[in-house]
Amino acid sequence: MNHLIQSKHYPTVEDAARHAARLWCQSPVATLCDFRDNRFNALTCGQFFHDFSYRKEAFNNAFAKEISLFIAGGTK
Repeated sequence: MNHLIQSKHYPTVEDAARHAARLWCQSPVATLCDFRDNRFNALTCGQFFHDFSYRKEAFNNAFAKEISLFIAGGTK
C-alpha cells in the first residue's frame, strides 16, 4: 500500500505515534523499540480488527519520523 494513501487512512494512529515519540524523548523509561511497541499495543488493546499490519506500519513510520525530527532539533 502506498504510504501517502495509508497516512490518510489512519490519522489517529499517527497522532498517537507522534505523541508516544514525544513522551519517550521527554523521559526514556524503556528502550525505544520496547516503548514504541508497548504504546502501539496499548492503543490497539480491545480492538477487534483482523489485521493490524497497516496500522502498525503507520504507527511505526510516524513514530520514527517524530524521533528523527527530535534528533534533528525540529520538535521540542
